[in-house]
Formats: sequence, structure tokens, C-alpha cells
Amino acid sequence: MLLTTTLHTNNNLEHLQSEWTELIQSSSADCIFLTWEWINTWYTINNKYTEPYILVVRDEANKLVGIAPLYISYYKFLNFLPRKILRILGEQASGSEYLDFIAKKDCESEIYDSIFAFLSSHQKDWDYIWIPKINGWNGAKNRLVENATRSNLNHIYRESIFSEFELPKSFSDYLNSFTSKRKSEIKRLFNKAKKLKLVFKHCTSQKELKVYLDALFELHQKRRALYNDPGTFNRKPNEKYFYEAFTPIALKNNWLRFFALYENESIQAIQIGYVYNGTFHQLQEGFNPNAISGIGNILRAHVIEYCISENLKSYDFLGEHTEHKRRWKSNSRIGYELFISNKTIINKLLITAKVWPTGKYLKP
Repeated sequence: MLLTTTLHTNNNLEHLQSEWTELIQSSSADCIFLTWEWINTWYTINNKYTEPYILVVRDEANKLVGIAPLYISYYKFLNFLPRKILRILGEQASGSEYLDFIAKKDCESEIYDSIFAFLSSHQKDWDYIWIPKINGWNGAKNRLVENATRSNLNHIYRESIFSEFELPKSFSDYLNSFTSKRKSEIKRLFNKAKKLKLVFKHCTSQKELKVYLDALFELHQKRRALYNDPGTFNRKPNEKYFYEAFTPIALKNNWLRFFALYENESIQAIQIGYVYNGTFHQLQEGFNPNAISGIGNILRAHVIEYCISENLKSYDFLGEHTEHKRRWKSNSRIGYELFISNKTIINKLLITAKVWPTGKYLKP
């Protein structure tokens, strides 16, 4: 197959929408975080200070078969030496996970080869490629590592833990999978909600969306304040802007699942996620710390019951695997973070010394 990889630096991604959507649905990288809608929304918010470096792969019939949706991020080593790092568009300040290049399934190897051949022949454009939060069970890490190796590019990788559980056919089956003690605990959550006349609702219209978003931003901050943390949306304002811009699109596409527990017409607990390919991806949550004890758990129990009623395949907590997630039957899954360098001596040395762009030496 004759493939051509070209660099796309156009500030407008609109013309790629239909091809991008068709391609991702025929790829192993098919997830909401790599959809055109997610990445275009993020880029629209961040384009003033984002330099796209998108590699587009086409076959001999000019059909789009691969995309490396990258951008250039500027770093300094020891606050002195400038370094250029290629990262995945949409990754920062959005909640994005499962990062990858997008390639048509029946010619993945050739497409990755073409992308890395381009990167190898344009090493003056970049020093490193940094891809965290890689899916470890769909072959993404192997594809990236194998092609980097074939291109003689140095790399290091490390594990990154995710957390997810399969949903049974019925909520009673879910309850029966627990110990008697834990089963009783969950039933008590529902009884407590009923006794206090808490009302479980979910956002179904654009008109309701602002109410739910305002509650999310407020209650998330209140919950994090318990740990002297200002909260995600205060620390990263662009993430708040991303939620405000992307949730209307997700609602229109039937991806959005925005749940709340009301007490006397006031939201006391809230949880947001997206359904894609039969999986509920839980992104953020919050609750009123002055509400009744366990209100966040009450909401989660209702959300899981709702997801089962929708016949979804799984509930994905995404990154990290904590004891709290384990108590809801979640299992850990291994993902990866990958750091690749070009062939210059200094960049090889930093990779050999395992200097990651998350520590004190290499900073944005």
C-alpha cells in the first residue's frame, strides 16, 4: 500500500470532521477522547497558544487512513535549555485519557510506520514525544513502542493504572456479586435516599445544562476543599471552559450523562460522565459536605443502577485505582506513559537518565 504522510498546521480543523469521524470508527483507538468533537472543542478553546502538528496519512486513493493529532508544547530543561515536545491535542485540561494515534485497523502497522518515518525525517521540528494515559489492553503501547524502535528512536515507558468494571445484566445481579455485608450497605444507601426524599435526576435538555454545570463547579470545589485543594476547575480554568463548550455537543450526540441528587429542589451531589461504545466514562463529581453522610455514595449507587438499566457494558472510573473504587467492584487495568526522544545526543542522554516531563528537571 502506498501511503503519504503530510503535516497539517491549518488552524481550522473543520474540513477534517467527516473523514476523522469515519476513520476513528474503523480504528483500534475509537474512544470519545480522540473524536473530532472532543479535539476540535479543545483546540477552539486553546488555539491562541497551541501550535498544531497534525500528521495526516492518506492512501493512493487519497482516502484518510491515519492521524497523529499532535501539537508542539514548549519546555525548558533546568529552566535554561529550550525543548520542543509533541503532545496529543485535547489532552490538557479536559479529563482526556486513552491517548493514541488513529489508524485504520486493516493497515495499522503500515500507517504507524509512515507516521514515524515522517517524524524521523523531521527531527529538527521536535525533541520529544510525550504520550501519557495510553490504553494498555488494545495494543496501543505496543504499536507505538514497536514503531519507535523500528525508527531507531529512544524511548522509555512506565505503567499507569486505570479502573473499570463490567456491568451485569441486572442490578440485582450486581448486588448479589457482593458479600452480604456490602450488599446490605448498598441497600441502606437506597433506603436512606428514600427516607430523606432525595430525588435522583439526570440532565435531558440544553435548558437544564447550566444548572447542572454550575452545581458541578460549586460542589466539586466544596468537596475538594475538605482536603485543602482548590479543585480542578479553580486550578485549571480552561478545563471549566472545556466542560461548558463540550457538554452541549455531548448532549446533542447522546454521549452526556449528567446525574444529580436533589433535596428540596437543591442539588446536593452530582456526577458527570460520557457514554461511548457502551461504556460510561466517569469524569468528575462533587457533593455538599454539609449534606447527609454518604450522599456521594448514594448518588453512585443510583448511577450504576441507571447504567445497568441502559444495558451499558461497563462503568469506567478512568485513571487510578483506589480502595473506594475497588469497593464498587472495580478492577485495575494497566496502561502506560510513553516518552520518545529524537536522535540528538542530549535528548538521548535525558531519556537514558529517565528524565520525565513531569518532574523538576523538564518543565513547561
